[in-house]
Amino acid sequence: KPVRRFPSWILLCVVAVIPAARAQTIDSWTPLEGPWGGVEVHAVAMTSAGDLLVGTPGGVFAAIQGSPWLPESDGLQGAARDVRAFLGLGDGTLIAGTFGAGVMRRPPGGSWIPADGPPSFVTALAGSAGESLCAGTASGVLRSRDAGRTWMQLTIGGRLLPVRDLAISGDTVHAATSDGVYRSFDDGVTWEA
Repeated sequence: KPVRRFPSWILLCVVAVIPAARAQTIDSWTPLEGPWGGVEVHAVAMTSAGDLLVGTPGGVFAAIQGSPWLPESDGLQGAARDVRAFLGLGDGTLIAGTFGAGVMRRPPGGSWIPADGPPSFVTALAGSAGESLCAGTASGVLRSRDAGRTWMQLTIGGRLLPVRDLAISGDTVHAATSDGVYRSFDDGVTWEA
């Protein structure tokens, strides 16, 4: 019996259809209509009540139980409105890192208040199970040992390196910097590359 051959264009069509069918079954992200119909968002956080908060150059906004976006910027003035990072604490307090005004705190049900510390450009926030928190900034690390009420400037190996992200586990802090990753085993007192 002779072998029946299919024209090559039929084979190409079948090969092209299989990946297209597969691509339709892959999950994808769905954009949310953000504040003002879509604005630059630098930070996102979920509260213990399940509300979604976003930090933008124009302040903090919340989608409370599926509601439209509502402003949540009471107490944020000037540079403090440009929120770049969030950290939620176990008692419901929210910490916000701002781009130029340092760290802000919002106790449960309250307004945003400035923390006691140097004004800085905060790029990241991280905390451990206790009250020790760290903020990565454009010029090093800030540390708080009282759940974000007061902050102290730390250097990394004697240098004020820009910190892009942080990870904390107990007293161990990892900092992603413009000069690589640094690690501290003593809550940011000393660092090693």
